[in-house]
Amino acid sequence: MSADISPLLPKLLRATYWFDEALRMSQEAQGQVPVTKTQALLLINIALGERRPVRLARALGVTKQAVSLMLAELSASGRIAITPDPEDARASLVGFSPSGRDELTFIFETLCALEDHLATVIGRDRMEVLRTAFEIDWGPPPVLSPGSDQAGRPAPVRKTGKGGQVRKGGESRARSPRR
Repeated sequence: MSADISPLLPKLLRATYWFDEALRMSQEAQGQVPVTKTQALLLINIALGERRPVRLARALGVTKQAVSLMLAELSASGRIAITPDPEDARASLVGFSPSGRDELTFIFETLCALEDHLATVIGRDRMEVLRTAFEIDWGPPPVLSPGSDQAGRPAPVRKTGKGGQVRKGGESRARSPRR
């Protein structure tokens, strides 16, 4: 990747923050109390089908205790319901409460409206390309070692000149011995 091209991940994060802020402002305008960003990530994982607190903690990269605290807050606010796991008496399952499902429906409707707005800003054709790119199954995340390209092949060795600087064309000049 060229030094003048920045990675995509920071741009994806900025786009996520744009959606998050617009959603929060929309919820407030409708008289709703928005959840925190971390709670939103937790709810997204529940909406994607994850129901076990231990796996939710792993998905978010936080402790089970942190998830338990968030779940207690979301349960107290009426957004989720926590029930005993019929297969494991020591565990519980998490799901949306009826009012939580209603709120989730509102959130998805708002997100669709935000996508329509974004399409007017960036163009419908670009929005379709973006949507298609995110709907494609990218396969399992690859593990790339240092010096490998996107396909996992070794990267070409860059030749350096004096002081470790890459010379024009990637070539370094051989130094002639002093006489």
